[in-house]
Amino acid sequence: MLDKRQVQMIKKLLKQGLNKTEVARRLGISRETVRKYSKLPVGYIPTINKAPIVNIVDPFLPYIVKILETAKEQKVFIPTTIIYAVIQAIGYNGSLRWLQQVMQKYELRQRVKEEKLIRFETDSGKQMQVDWIEFSSDKLSSTININIDGYPARREITFTKQ
Repeated sequence: MLDKRQVQMIKKLLKQGLNKTEVARRLGISRETVRKYSKLPVGYIPTINKAPIVNIVDPFLPYIVKILETAKEQKVFIPTTIIYAVIQAIGYNGSLRWLQQVMQKYELRQRVKEEKLIRFETDSGKQMQVDWIEFSSDKLSSTININIDGYPARREITFTKQ
């Protein structure tokens, strides 16, 4: 699809007396494209009539936003890997990378204005981190319990549907 400027250039060059083949060479487009746009009325503005693309993350966006808002209210940080595991539990079958890209595209974390994570550290091998969050939506009420134990880190993630 050519833009308005290109369509005007086709019309101008044809009006100057150049043939369609020469116009196509100068503009780097096919002769058939020149023919197609030369038949259009003066003042024609090309429009793209494409339906919005729905990706596999879109049905889960309200749920993801709810998780992030709940995390903000409880002043905790939920990693994308945990969000990925949660939405997998309710039917998401895409990849983690795709989820990360969509969350970045829509700037979901910035929109809920997350706050800084405060960490309390202990000596290596003598620690266990426990994160707990409860949230609910129209589809599901859940709790997530995340235990990260010592060094090397062993992770245990527990989902509870209520």
